[in-house]
Amino acid sequence: MNASPLNPAETADASPSRRTIVAGAAWSIPVVAMAAAAPLAAASTTVCPTLPALSTWTRQFPVSGTPGLGSAGTRNGSRGEELFVTAEAAPDTGNLVIRFSTTMNVVAGRTYNFNFSYGSNYGNLQQATSTRAAVRLDVGPAPTTLFNGSSRALAGNTTIPNNPSTTYTNYGSSNPAYTATTTGSITVAYVFVMTATNTTTAARTDDIGITRPIITCS
Repeated sequence: MNASPLNPAETADASPSRRTIVAGAAWSIPVVAMAAAAPLAAASTTVCPTLPALSTWTRQFPVSGTPGLGSAGTRNGSRGEELFVTAEAAPDTGNLVIRFSTTMNVVAGRTYNFNFSYGSNYGNLQQATSTRAAVRLDVGPAPTTLFNGSSRALAGNTTIPNNPSTTYTNYGSSNPAYTATTTGSITVAYVFVMTATNTTTAARTDDIGITRPIITCS
């Protein structure tokens, strides 16, 4: 017997068709994706930045002044990589200023703590015939000075611990905080000021070592 045409009324089924399922899925997928993306976007603003290795920072040598003896670069100290500046100004030419800088991304209203260590030694390891060296940490678009350190006692400066040799074991540590006023990229810089020397006293300038800041957020 020939099969009779199916009656549409007889083939109606309460379960959804494949086309209905596919169409429904097409609408639901973007909703799931949006829900998943929202936490990720929120999390991205809470990640604390990591500053790159000091060897990659931009060096300005000099910013001002005339270099004489010594150098300005990085070394592997007892507390890891550090900037180690032994450079001094040429005699009778005034101060020598050296700058190392990098950038970091910040979020307005967030506080960033800069954790670093520092040490020094007298120029040529002779206190009587050497002069003061200083370093500061500048952060932000303005910038803001978070730390001032000096190899000799100086008003308004942290005195950097002295070492009896150029291999440092005696360090000090600081943890200054910076609260961002804008969202975006800002500059982080160590600026060294090596005080003037002269031909009369044959003075040398103290050396300074300072580590890369480790950032913690609050």
